[in-house]
Amino acid sequence: MNGPLSTALLAALLPALAALAFTAPPALLLVADLPLTALQGQWELNEILFDPSDLVLAALLLAFAARGVPRARGGSATVPGLRWWLLLGGLLSIAYLAAPINAPVLDSWSRIAYQLYRYCWRPIAWFVLAAVCIRDRRRLGWLLAAIVVSGVIFSLPAIAQGYGGDYATGPFSHKNELGAALLAPLLLALAGAVSGRPPGARLACGVAALIIGRALMFALSRGATVAALAGAALLCAGLLADRRLRRAVLTLLPLALLAGVVVLLKSDRPVVAELLTASAGTEDANMQFRIQERWPHFAAIIAEHPWLGTGDGRDLTLGEEMNTPHNGYLSLALISGIPAATLTIGFALAGLAAAWRLQRGADGDLRVLGLAVAATLVALLIHNLIDATLLNAFAAKVYWLLIGVTTLAAQQPARFHAAPTAVSPARPRAALAPAVAVEVRS
Repeated sequence: MNGPLSTALLAALLPALAALAFTAPPALLLVADLPLTALQGQWELNEILFDPSDLVLAALLLAFAARGVPRARGGSATVPGLRWWLLLGGLLSIAYLAAPINAPVLDSWSRIAYQLYRYCWRPIAWFVLAAVCIRDRRRLGWLLAAIVVSGVIFSLPAIAQGYGGDYATGPFSHKNELGAALLAPLLLALAGAVSGRPPGARLACGVAALIIGRALMFALSRGATVAALAGAALLCAGLLADRRLRRAVLTLLPLALLAGVVVLLKSDRPVVAELLTASAGTEDANMQFRIQERWPHFAAIIAEHPWLGTGDGRDLTLGEEMNTPHNGYLSLALISGIPAATLTIGFALAGLAAAWRLQRGADGDLRVLGLAVAATLVALLIHNLIDATLLNAFAAKVYWLLIGVTTLAAQQPARFHAAPTAVSPARPRAALAPAVAVEVRS
């Protein structure tokens, strides 16, 4: 992360989040964390580092302690795939404890607990929190809106940087971080521009998509551009297959293409030239270097530590530059081992399966949600080929949040219907088996 955050900001956030903990639905706290990702940095107290996400999680725990865990209609809730999630957290914890590089910070029980929370459990906590807090259509709308709004917040400084002649990174430290963070907001905004309700929401999503798309161009992240185009193509194909939305897509598609041409014509030639080099695909010299030299080097390290990894996503013997795999799949396996990396990607496959079920069997708006989530997950998985996307501060949150809420929606779609409906007492088939029932109270 970047440098320290100001004490004044901490003094402002603490009472605001505490007030929300006692007055607002937990889902509102959860989604508020997404735009706060723009605050890149942390505070330090007695050698303990914490950031805005830690404050949000603390506020959520305070809300649960004061008012109970949100209860769905029917008196209980299931978190799809909870056992698999616990297994993943266990694998990440064992790998962290076993890595020699982490030994210096594991000298007391309190430090062990803190390190495991921050680096093993917090990154994946959003999966369970989504399934617990986002349990109806209105709260789902909050989540999707927060993702899109966050993308706009990230994009505005990036556009200013781009027009100022600087590298566009937005609030992040690198263009690839910005590119990864913009994928989900862009694709969800495109979906909302076609199917959002009311019509004003479609207009807002269309404007957001233009802003985010412009920032993505300034990011000069070829991998993110390719991933965004792949996700948009999948989304467009799925929407065209829906007779209810086909007319809207055919109406907006020429306008979108025209807007894209205008933006390209108005863009600096170096920007366009850099993005067009992505058309070389695997024949690009940089990509060939990764495939032939960089990736095999790190694959050999993983082969020596297949089960628990090394605890570090770098090989510092390679120097200050070029010391990472530049491949998210290799990074996951290098840090935590092949089993943990495989299970992490397994959740994405389960999310895609759940999105497919929504697209095939739910009502109209949930079908669009299934398409949008599928397009987003595909884009993130593609971008993860050339960067550690699933370790990105924002993209990883969105990854787990969307998987959590989509598996729940596929398992219990009645909770997300436009009109309230009774939940069937029969146990539904799990979207990510096995599922564990978790009793909650008001």
